[in-house]
Amino acid sequence: MRRPILILALCQVIWSFGGVVIQWTALSATTLMPLVLLASGLFLATLTPRHRLKLPNRRLRIEAFGFGVANGLTNILAAIAITLAGVGNASFAFASLPLWMVIVARPLVGDRVPQRALPALGLGAAGICLLLLSGKGSNAGDQVFLGLLIGVLAAAAGSVSSLAGRRLVSKIGVDATAAWTMLAGGLVLLPLVDPGELGLLAWWMIPVLLVWTLAHFVLAPVLYNRSSVTAPAFMLAVATFVNPSIAPVWGAIFYGERVAPLAVAGLALALGANVLLLVLMRGSRMTTAMEAVSHAAESPLAPEAAR
Repeated sequence: MRRPILILALCQVIWSFGGVVIQWTALSATTLMPLVLLASGLFLATLTPRHRLKLPNRRLRIEAFGFGVANGLTNILAAIAITLAGVGNASFAFASLPLWMVIVARPLVGDRVPQRALPALGLGAAGICLLLLSGKGSNAGDQVFLGLLIGVLAAAAGSVSSLAGRRLVSKIGVDATAAWTMLAGGLVLLPLVDPGELGLLAWWMIPVLLVWTLAHFVLAPVLYNRSSVTAPAFMLAVATFVNPSIAPVWGAIFYGERVAPLAVAGLALALGANVLLLVLMRGSRMTTAMEAVSHAAESPLAPEAAR
């Protein structure tokens, strides 16, 4: 059982570098993310058997496109949040994703929110409020507040991608779902790309971005998906602490970022709410949503649909 733990932690470490790369690259979030999603989707498509990539009916095609839109929206909002609020703050805001999963579970997969889950949701809402307040009172001004707000919206979009993606996985498989949703997300965002920005890239930046794309969007998701099959839910829940714990360290080392104490308190409440949800919902009928919550050990730019 030690090996799955190490792999899950390794995936989180890989994902925690996402914000560092986004801040480092000369490309804007609106140019970088569509290209990264397209490249990842094309690469995954080449590794997936053709018969599994086929979508036999119109409903599946609409679902795949819709989930891809949610996936693309999640990634680009998360990237914008990083550029505005910083690496650590954005990872804090995205930690609210499991809470949003429970909220959107009813319209997407038909799961009701039992009353015993309400205290955890209230705790998580308080954590989100503290995060936003920390941005409003920071020295960096409203840019941090706006970034945190966009990060929370990215988490909400990510919850849709996470839950809805599971519906598609059961029909066409993980690899095909990842390929289609990334391709759809990249294509939808393609009009936002500014071709002129590509000239800002130094030649040595291109290999770095390619390595990051393969590690962040292909290797880590595949390793995580395989390990999550054998790892118990509590390991997956604990893994949610890794990324928001490490990302602020990278932000401080590479960019001299500082995280406000109020933001740390907000993160503690949000993560505490995640754990409380798992405890309160154990054995409930809300199996689909809670399974997704237990698998939600993801970073910004690593949606469940891509696993």
